Amino acid sequence: MLLIIASTLSVAMNKQVIRDQFKAQRQALTDAQLYERSHLICQSAIQEIINREASYVHLFLPIEKNKEVDTRPLYDFLLEGDGYTPVISKTDWKGQQLTQHPMTSGDALEISNFGIPEPKHIQEIDIQLLDLVFIPLLAFDANGHRLGYGAGFYDRFLAQCPTALKLGLSLLPMCETALPNKPHDIALDGCITHEGLIDFRN
Repeated sequence: MLLIIASTLSVAMNKQVIRDQFKAQRQALTDAQLYERSHLICQSAIQEIINREASYVHLFLPIEKNKEVDTRPLYDFLLEGDGYTPVISKTDWKGQQLTQHPMTSGDALEISNFGIPEPKHIQEIDIQLLDLVFIPLLAFDANGHRLGYGAGFYDRFLAQCPTALKLGLSLLPMCETALPNKPHDIALDGCITHEGLIDFRN
């Protein structure tokens, strides 16, 4: 039992060290780099939507203080395009889950206490309708394993939509070493950086 606990603590500590490293790398990006990389990532993401012929697309909007990928051009494309429905999460902290909400051009967003842009309305969508899910992350490796902020919200969400294409969006290149992961972690199908799509299904 002590060995199991020690191993679990070791993995948790390793993950936190990696999180801190990638957070620092992302914070070191200049505003110009953030803009340029986000622009290229959104272009590739739009192409994947078109190639996939996706209708219901989940995406995240950036927590600006964390220097996340600026997905607002991607969001605007989905709102303005014909036949697309962007789906944005709300964080249910009590239930420890993400709820999914379809958006239209008339729907308002609000910034949560954690700096997360979220829908104001409460209308939800059946998760099984999602064709494509774009996922935030701090780091990813060649096996499609991702490292998030550690709360596990996205792993629980992704487990509920097994047929949706799962693509991470990353401002930083792929981690050269394998990331620590657990059996319940959901691997990515691919990840988009400013250099294009890395497909883990091949």
